[in-house]
Amino acid sequence: MGKLGEVELAVPGPRGGGGGGGGGGGGGGGGALLGSCVAGIGRCVTLKCVFVLLLGVGVLLSALFWLPPFRAFRSGFVSDDPDALSANIHASFILEKPVSLLVAQIGRLEYDIYEEIGVPNSKVSIISMNSLAPENSTNVVFGVLPESKYASISTPALSVLRSSFIELVLKQLNLTLTPSIFGQPVSFELLRFPGGINVIPVQSASIWERTQILFNFTLNNSVEEVLKNLDELKDQLKFGLNLKSNEVHLPCHMDYNGYLNLCKGFK
Repeated sequence: MGKLGEVELAVPGPRGGGGGGGGGGGGGGGGALLGSCVAGIGRCVTLKCVFVLLLGVGVLLSALFWLPPFRAFRSGFVSDDPDALSANIHASFILEKPVSLLVAQIGRLEYDIYEEIGVPNSKVSIISMNSLAPENSTNVVFGVLPESKYASISTPALSVLRSSFIELVLKQLNLTLTPSIFGQPVSFELLRFPGGINVIPVQSASIWERTQILFNFTLNNSVEEVLKNLDELKDQLKFGLNLKSNEVHLPCHMDYNGYLNLCKGFK
């Protein structure tokens, strides 16, 4: 009987028990596989979220960039002051500086211009700044207007201002701004002035001693453009009018309303 008991103790348990153990092992393997899948999905979701987040930030920054305060620094500036826009005196020049730098210095630029050409009871206001083809060049338009909207610039002050503008157009006067910020202005043009401005091209005295005004006509060009191409204009007039060998026809007065007087002289 003792031996039989020992044999009974050595007999393996039912298969169901072993199957249960195997089932337990299988259950553990299935859990590990499920965990790996969940982790993989988590990684995919995380990468997708990061991508969407970065895309959203990019779109937001682009939208902010196109808002007026940010767009002004990129493309230029246009004044919203109705008094400046409707001022009777407008002029322009070119600065070899990027518009983004100049927009941040509008106050200083207005101060510098006024110090150069300002007259009593007036102020200078920047009307617009536009970037030119070379991105480091900017066309600046400014206006001169009464300091008070209920006042006007006096006649003597307008006369002084007119003289300053003529000297600037003929390059007899330089518009000096803060060099470290603005550099040297070029291509000064007068766009608007009460009654216009007459500019007399520089000619030899011998011609002007014997001249007479023949007629006048209008050119759709600025005074600066006419002065720059004055020799070509005289050649075209000489050819078109069939001048005699001792005659010369040339512009004697030009104003900013596009009006041009033609004078006749003798060599």
